[in-house]
Amino acid sequence: FDSMSNEKVLLIFPPFKWKAIDRFCQPLGVLTLATILKNDGIDVNLVDLSAEGWSPRKMAEYIKDGAFTHVGITVITPFRKIPFQILKIAKRIDPKIVTLVGGPHVTYIKEKIFDECKEIDIAVAGEAELKITEIIRNSSHNNFNKFYNLGIIKDINKLPVPDRSFISHISYNDLDG
Repeated sequence: FDSMSNEKVLLIFPPFKWKAIDRFCQPLGVLTLATILKNDGIDVNLVDLSAEGWSPRKMAEYIKDGAFTHVGITVITPFRKIPFQILKIAKRIDPKIVTLVGGPHVTYIKEKIFDECKEIDIAVAGEAELKITEIIRNSSHNNFNKFYNLGIIKDINKLPVPDRSFISHISYNDLDG
């Protein structure tokens, strides 16, 4: 029995603008999701674009080289254009990539997100942590659910400690000095 599945997931925390570097704080949301997927035997990569300062071309090369089956990204309302651009890039590279969005913007506008970006396959409102593995695995079949309206997690102690090895090459700002 092999617990590894054939999914290869890329999770992205977007920058507020391309090539900008902001290492203010670690992206705990996507970090926790990546940790859960990894613990469940799913091959997962995480890119904090707000800390990496990549160009769209570098992002495209990374997606192409990674041969990902899924690309998921956080969408924050004032900075939503870049996540949408990244999903367009992903679909141009491989139309079969399953694209997922979550974050405050999706939680706020719910299904209307599909009107804002046609490259979105799956949108998750609320907190995805308790369902993320199921969402990824179910989306490998053709008739997957497009929209999940999940609430908030009542007991955060049920969540794993975020695996910071995903971002260990980045030094974030110290808040104490």
